[in-house]
Amino acid sequence: MENYGHIGFASPEGGGIGTFTIYDWGNGAAAEAWNRIRDHYGDVFLDTARGQGFGIDSVAVTPEPGGYTLTDQTGVARDLRVVSEDGSAQTIHLDAGASIWLA
Repeated sequence: MENYGHIGFASPEGGGIGTFTIYDWGNGAAAEAWNRIRDHYGDVFLDTARGQGFGIDSVAVTPEPGGYTLTDQTGVARDLRVVSEDGSAQTIHLDAGASIWLA
């Protein structure tokens, strides 16, 4: 019961959710994984040596000549931690639905 669908079924109405949950299974494991990934790679990870990048949590990263375009796909303004392969990090603000270019 501690995990969605653990009792053998799930439904849009909420069927399959047990009467309790524990942190170390299901939702807790997912939260821990997200936190570890974000701590290491940030909300956006840029591999400038290879001209590649990826975003987490609905941030699109498009490599461009000389930099990257980051595009919000959530519709929510937020601050993003951008990490590069050399270990450097910066925080940028991305407006709801906006794009920003990083050199």
